[in-house]
Amino acid sequence: LWHQGESNKNDTLTYLSKLQSLITDLRDTLGMPNLPFIAGQISQLRPENANFNKLIKTLPDSVANTGVVESYGLIAFDSTHFDSEGQRILGRRYASKVLEMLYGYQHVQDTIWVAEDAHVQDGSFADTNFGTEDLLRVKEATTSGYTRRTYLKFNLQGINGYIVGASLKINGYVN
Repeated sequence: LWHQGESNKNDTLTYLSKLQSLITDLRDTLGMPNLPFIAGQISQLRPENANFNKLIKTLPDSVANTGVVESYGLIAFDSTHFDSEGQRILGRRYASKVLEMLYGYQHVQDTIWVAEDAHVQDGSFADTNFGTEDLLRVKEATTSGYTRRTYLKFNLQGINGYIVGASLKINGYVN
């Protein structure tokens, strides 16, 4: 795994050939000519990083058995260094690329949207249909009639292969 810092972002003329040499030398030194090599993009929050990130994406076109993980959607706390959540997401992208390159597993998509949702309420509201509500409510209460549960249903039928990780992100508010 290779995650280059931003110190070379302006060296788009010679960086790729230097990286190719590094990969060749590493493989030769280890006696592993087919050693997988995966490079990651730097933060996309700075416009001046765009050309460097485009260059990194071309690595698999010029060096066999290499891959790239992209940094789209990641947050950097200072426009350069990824925050902890961004680092975890990037780590999952690296892991996904490793599984693809070593075992042929394919990462199909990042987002699976909710197919159906509903919330239910206990007590005298237990038979009420809340299907037309815009809000999904969650509340824990000891008094009957005030507990609310929300259910989400995802359609996984289009996924072929293995699910190696999942995250559920929910935006909400407390009143």
